[in-house]
Amino acid sequence: MDGVPQRFRTARLAATPIGMSRFGELAEMNQDERVMEWLGGTAADPDETRAWIDEKVAHWRRCGFGMWVLDDAQTGAFVGRAGLQHADVQGVDEVELLYALRPEFWGRGLATEAGAELLGIAFSGASLPSVVAYTLPHNARSRRVMEKLGLAYEREFTHEDRTHVLYRVTAAQARTTVVTIG
Repeated sequence: MDGVPQRFRTARLAATPIGMSRFGELAEMNQDERVMEWLGGTAADPDETRAWIDEKVAHWRRCGFGMWVLDDAQTGAFVGRAGLQHADVQGVDEVELLYALRPEFWGRGLATEAGAELLGIAFSGASLPSVVAYTLPHNARSRRVMEKLGLAYEREFTHEDRTHVLYRVTAAQARTTVVTIG
């Protein structure tokens, strides 16, 4: 995965690989009920966040890509996280696009901005054939991000005992998609 950058920048974001050095910010976000409502439903305690970060760092080592921490490119403020990771979708190994932002950054197009960069990395740097994303059916904001990025609704499925909606984009489709940020 030589084409996958360790760091990247967009117009408004600076991204670095996830690591324990960002534990405090990630733990705080993982305890925010507004964020966690969309990511499993319950706040994560510090030990769960440590284990989660360790898992994400191990994914980077195994796969050559993974989760990035997002900061505001101008101020350096912690915005959230986004990345690409292997995920089991009903017994099939897929690569998932994921993103989670602190609530004060919602509604600004930042998830779309990060997602567009990550899809470029997925299809150019990592040469992946397709990428999926999924969310709860009633998460209209996340579904809108997926649609802006060119992912198309595929089906409902059960993930962690909850119904989710699955979206997908292939490398060929991504080459013809115009992403609208904002």
